[in-house]
Amino acid sequence: QSTVAVRSTVPERHPSVPVLGTERMATGVALEPDGLILTVHYAVLGAASVRVATAEGSDVPARVVALDFHSGIAVLVADAVRVPGLPLAPLASVARGADVFLLAATGDGGRRVSDGTV
Repeated sequence: QSTVAVRSTVPERHPSVPVLGTERMATGVALEPDGLILTVHYAVLGAASVRVATAEGSDVPARVVALDFHSGIAVLVADAVRVPGLPLAPLASVARGADVFLLAATGDGGRRVSDGTV
């Protein structure tokens, strides 16, 4: 229930189009029930429009709020999507050497994403 389909359209002039095309699709995961979604960055890189579809059939616009080229992660917001967020792992279950990623809100209302190892 926490997964959504992500579709984007990218203008012909964007430098990524020769490799990735103008129409892209990916899977996203809801991080919070208020529309915060994690997906792969190449699916929305340079997108002029982004849409998110749920298993229940809703299909709504979304916007890119963060792209991280190093980790390959993008964060979207789809205000009209209401799906349960993916449960986070308890801190005690994260061991040394585990791959992790971090999502953070910045003071200016933006969001940042990064990855690393514990």
